[in-house]
Amino acid sequence: MDYVPSPDQKATLEVVESLLGRQAGPARARELRDRHDDTLLAALEQAGFLDLALDPNAGPLDAALVTEAAARALAAVHVGARALVAPQVLDGPVPPRIALADAANPGPIRFGTDADVVLVLDGPDVRVVEPAEAERVETGYVLPYARVDLSGGRVLPGAGPRMAAWWRVALAAEVAGLLDAALSLTSEYLAQRTQFNRPLGSLQALQHRLAEAYVWVEGVRWSARSAAWHGDAESAATAATYATMAAREVAVDMHQLSGAIGFTEEYDLHLWTMRAQALRTELGGIGGHAGAVTALRWAG
Repeated sequence: MDYVPSPDQKATLEVVESLLGRQAGPARARELRDRHDDTLLAALEQAGFLDLALDPNAGPLDAALVTEAAARALAAVHVGARALVAPQVLDGPVPPRIALADAANPGPIRFGTDADVVLVLDGPDVRVVEPAEAERVETGYVLPYARVDLSGGRVLPGAGPRMAAWWRVALAAEVAGLLDAALSLTSEYLAQRTQFNRPLGSLQALQHRLAEAYVWVEGVRWSARSAAWHGDAESAATAATYATMAAREVAVDMHQLSGAIGFTEEYDLHLWTMRAQALRTELGGIGGHAGAVTALRWAG
């Protein structure tokens, strides 16, 4: 893997970030709260950003970059499911609104409120369910959640491991974007907030904590991109394990470093950190990811 983005990848990111800057962000996330952003989904689809994974001139890494950028911009669209997971699992056209579910860990599912299709990981297989109705569930995650009837559906035999791997890549890419934005906001706050006539960010103890957070975020970013590049299950599980650990450590630390304002709903920080906490629970959480790493690396 070349760790320097290609000119085409840089151009893609520049355009997608411009689009997200106009149609996503904290204000839009607050406005939608627990609703899907159909307007943004249509714009991303029209621009071709959700079809890069199988594009011979792009690939899964490009799709992961878009997924990361969308999470950073608080897009209320399941970009990872649509751009990274579904193209690798479905054997035909990909519907616009995709949700992901794990039969082994039932419960409300992210973006289940308006899904055209729910891909259900069911052991070694995947079931493609077209939900008849969904019961919206209110959460503090600033994301749409719903209880959906996941029975039945068309079975894709043997597609389970492939779905699990790409779901983990998408999770890691999303966490990278969320934590990167949370760290940027906190660094900016500490550079501006003063005590005793000096910026808080000038205090060495706080600089050390920011540096540690930066290492976590960069680790998530590059492990996610590496997993997207290689496309193997072990790299994906490793990236998801590290991302889940980072979400636990960095999200909490950013709130502590922000002081009292960091624990208020009026401050934007929670828009990123609460989403990161939600992602920590998917696919069995850190135990599920770490268990997969163990099985894939040493089971043979």
